[in-house]
Amino acid sequence: MQISGVVMVNIFFQSKNYYSFSFASGRSTSLILDSGASGTTTVPVHDGYALRKSIIRYEIGGETITERVLRYVEDKMKTEIKPRYSFLIKLDKDNKKMLPIEQVFLNTHPSYERFCKMEIARDLKENVVRINTDDKIEG
Repeated sequence: MQISGVVMVNIFFQSKNYYSFSFASGRSTSLILDSGASGTTTVPVHDGYALRKSIIRYEIGGETITERVLRYVEDKMKTEIKPRYSFLIKLDKDNKKMLPIEQVFLNTHPSYERFCKMEIARDLKENVVRINTDDKIEG
């Protein structure tokens, strides 16, 4: 692509070289924790080399935690999460208070309803849920 005599080149580079993460933080030895939507990987890096035999992959990621938040709210708290599209907001007669009116959509696919519930649970997870860093777990 050329714009008024200047040549522009689009470059994209994505790296899964864990030792480059270590060097980016200014260290040659580190423990890299890469947590994504579907899993978490721990990679020890020593003197710039990833110790491949010591790499551990856990099948717990952000989606697993989101599903557990949804299950906790629905099962333990006995609260039904309703998708946002199923409400219509109207003002009362005095135009002072908003009243939610539940709508029923009969042709909504269950997967779309599940997706909308997961979005609400993801919002809860990212804004409300905190991880307990204490050694003692309270029941």
